[in-house]
Amino acid sequence: MGIPWDFANRYNDNFDIEEKKAAKREKTLKIWGIVLIIIAIIIGIIYWNMPKWSDISESTVFREEQVQATAEEIIRLYSDDEYEAVVAYMTDDMKAVLNAPTLSISKAQLVTEDFGELQSFGQMDISEAKQRRKRFAMVQVSVSYTNTSVAYTLTFDADMKLAGFYVK
Repeated sequence: MGIPWDFANRYNDNFDIEEKKAAKREKTLKIWGIVLIIIAIIIGIIYWNMPKWSDISESTVFREEQVQATAEEIIRLYSDDEYEAVVAYMTDDMKAVLNAPTLSISKAQLVTEDFGELQSFGQMDISEAKQRRKRFAMVQVSVSYTNTSVAYTLTFDADMKLAGFYVK
């Protein structure tokens, strides 16, 4: 029969031009189909990982009053430099990243280390986020002190543990 390469070339030379065009078109369609399927899967994964926001009043996991009270308590503790008490509210993942000395250092790096007396809490924006079958409550509030104003963003998991703490 000869060398396989020569045999394949003779076999391919026997195809007419229309068959070659049809084979090329079929191959191109298969490649584009695979590419589109991969893109659809990637888009699905991205959508699944993105948080979906809703109003806290529609939540079946969180009560708005409880979230607000816990957020106020944590902010008061942070304002009074009671960092160990703030850490007690945190999830285990948060405790691995933030601890009392780290909170102290972060407060010292703000515009002013001495906030002064806590004057008032601004309007609390509370919402629920669902991400990868997990639910979180997020609170954003501006707090007025005698020497400055500070914006807090706190995130709670379904067990009302502090899962995120951002101060600016």
